[in-house]
Amino acid sequence: MKTKEYSAEQIQTLYQSIKEIYIDYREKLERCKERKESLFIQLEELENYVSYLDSEVKKDSFVFSPRGIVSKNAYMQDDGKGLVIDAKHVEQKNDELKVLRKEYDSIVKEYDSLQVLVNTMEQNKNLLHDLQNDTSDSSNQKNHALYSAICSGNKMTISYFNSEVVDSLSYVSHTTNLISSYIQSDPMRAKIELDKMNDSIRKLLSSIENIEISLKPYPFDDSSYKEISQLVDTFRNIYSDNELLLKMNKDILIDDYFIRMFLYLIIRDTILLFFNEYSDIDLSIHIIDCDTTIQLVFRSKTNKFMKLFQTKEYSKYLIRMIQLNDTDYKLEYDSDLNSSSLSIQFSK
Repeated sequence: MKTKEYSAEQIQTLYQSIKEIYIDYREKLERCKERKESLFIQLEELENYVSYLDSEVKKDSFVFSPRGIVSKNAYMQDDGKGLVIDAKHVEQKNDELKVLRKEYDSIVKEYDSLQVLVNTMEQNKNLLHDLQNDTSDSSNQKNHALYSAICSGNKMTISYFNSEVVDSLSYVSHTTNLISSYIQSDPMRAKIELDKMNDSIRKLLSSIENIEISLKPYPFDDSSYKEISQLVDTFRNIYSDNELLLKMNKDILIDDYFIRMFLYLIIRDTILLFFNEYSDIDLSIHIIDCDTTIQLVFRSKTNKFMKLFQTKEYSKYLIRMIQLNDTDYKLEYDSDLNSSSLSIQFSK
């Protein structure tokens, strides 16, 4: 087989897709930044107000009374009026401050995570832009540059999972302190929070395993069957509650560099996308060697597979990568069998 060459139009398609995703996330980053700045101002104002209340409460000129925290001279004035700080009001403002701080910390983490994604995607976009303009490089150099650009989607995936790990660990740390405070005063609440933390830890472990898959190098030295079957086996071990089936002849020979690479990446990212979203669900992968094409088919006995590609943000990257190979790819749903499928053709 000859190494497949990609036209300027195909490279342009990939560049435009990365550019669109980059613009979407950059806009999200700007909205997140505005929200963060707004919350910072609110937090600063509320902190100053609570600080003022605390300083007034601690003054020697105030005493506690049934009315709250009252000036000692409150009942000695002619009009009977005096300065009163309601204790419930002080408590309410302190509770509001805790909630606002938690919300601000959350938006800061979201902003930092988006910042990493935007920076990564900007680098990818620039790489593809350079690839478009660099017509003097040899065909082999361009192929490897395109390969690096496509695989840069992995960086976006890794950054996303890393941000999930950081957020999950922060939540676990916060919940641990919360449980500690509830153990004596409210054991039932402590048990509820503990159950939530266990769920978070399980999700964290799954994210770490996904990062490991994304970091594994492309195993080009293996046979076509071996590299795909090893990938599928890895997912079977991680997602033991899901049914994952591979139908591929062991004698299939794919020596085209890009066909093998695209097969591997599309299978890997599709399983990640689908199984991260749904649990206890089936997915079968069919790889068929035809006369002039290699056909890749995903099938699931549910309509969720089709819905996933139609609605999820992350699927945009995967669809663009599919379109680079097959602009006529088929995503179908059979209402009689209640099953959905995705079919992709790779020209030899």
